[in-house]
Amino acid sequence: MNCQAVKELCTEHTNLSEADIELLEAMALQIPYTAEMAGTDIFIDAPLKDGVDAVVLAWACPKDRSLYGHSVVGELAFAGRNPDTFWVWT
Repeated sequence: MNCQAVKELCTEHTNLSEADIELLEAMALQIPYTAEMAGTDIFIDAPLKDGVDAVVLAWACPKDRSLYGHSVVGELAFAGRNPDTFWVWT
């Protein structure tokens, strides 16, 4: 897990404090274990400066499978207009 990427994405795209960013960096180090135990992809998203949409700060998946064929770190998630779909990945 790349904590420097978390910091850079937060600095560029969010209004999070330095303390918030440090907490997210620590959490990012743990999600590979959580993904493996849960057997599913795990993401850490942070709200963009607009307060509505989000940026993917970190992503981890189990060793044997993933919902995604590539890393989604750094991608933006936009709040959807459909009530049953909150995020639309780009």
